[in-house]
Formats: sequence, structure tokens, C-alpha cells
Amino acid sequence: MAEHKKLLNEAYLSDVTSNRDNESKSLYIEGVFMGAGKKNRNGRTYPRELIEREVTSLNKLINSNECLGELEHPEYAKVNSKEAAIKICSLRMDEDFAIGKAKVLEYMPNGKMLAGLLGDVRMGVSSRGVGDVNEDTGIVESNFHLITIDAVLGPSCPDAYVNAVNESYEWVLNESTGLYIEKRIQHTPEEAIKTLEPAK
Repeated sequence: MAEHKKLLNEAYLSDVTSNRDNESKSLYIEGVFMGAGKKNRNGRTYPRELIEREVTSLNKLINSNECLGELEHPEYAKVNSKEAAIKICSLRMDEDFAIGKAKVLEYMPNGKMLAGLLGDVRMGVSSRGVGDVNEDTGIVESNFHLITIDAVLGPSCPDAYVNAVNESYEWVLNESTGLYIEKRIQHTPEEAIKTLEPAK
């Protein structure tokens, strides 16, 4: 008989405000993406070793630029690139948390929608995976497989907050070579707003 795993979706709270200033800047969300060792609002507990294992596994997709997330959880497990809203750029463990960063894909319909929401709405990030949960303890079992991280409305982990960051690039002179190179500039949402304000 074929093994059937349950679809497990977990949401993490995002507390962000953001304004877009121009198309040369990219919008990212970063912060806690997953939590371990503590029961979340869905009544589930993810052991740390399980989260660590799945973070390591997901990094293979992240490193090859293939890790996409959608806006809200779909009813299916497989990621649909047509529905992509974010691209996961990094994910690493820091004690009991998986800290991540994702680029908002504003050229995609759902990414554009997410970028608009981030200016006014507390959005979250949420793990999507398949596996079983012990009905007595609520502990997620070792057959859990993390598929991706989605952007969602509705938290399940009160410890997880992410920030929105605008990134842009400017050309600066490298004095040692005499050549101009690209330098990445990060702006918090507050700094991005200031760049829009007219000079006094």
C-alpha cells in the first residue's frame, strides 16, 4: 500500500510596513521562517533536529534558485511556478529558529499583490510540508518533508516576525582598479519612505 502523508501548513507572523519607491529596487522579507521545540497555534511541535534536517535539504533548491513560495497555501503539495509570489534566497538555523530571506517577485501577479499588501497588512510566512503528526503529543514525526515557505495572512507561531527590506544597486568607483562596480544598498521601509520625500 502506498504511503500517504498529510499536508502540514504552518504560518508565522510578519509585522511589516513597506512602500515601493521605484522599479530599480527589490523588495525582500527576512526574519524567522520556522520555529522548533515549542507548540504552535496549530497544536504542532517540530523537533529541532527535524527542522535542521529539512533546512539543510531545502538549501539544495535555494542554492540552485529553484525554491519558490506562493501567496497563501494551496490545496496541493507541489509548488506551482505560475502562482509564485516569493523566491527563498536563504535559510539557516539559529538556535531553535530557521532564519530566512525571500525576494518578493513583483513581476508575478501574486508577488505584485504581496508587495501591495506588505505596505498595510501584517503578513506572515508559513512552512508547507507533508508528514504525520502524533495525535497524542502533537509532535511532528520524522517522515516530515519541508516543501517550501509560502507568504500568508494568519500566524501560528507568535515568536516569528519578519521585516521588509528594499534593496537597490548603485555604481561606485573602485579606486584600486579605476572601474565602476555595483554596490548593493539595503533600505528599511522607513528609509525607503525617506528617499521618496522631496528635498527641503
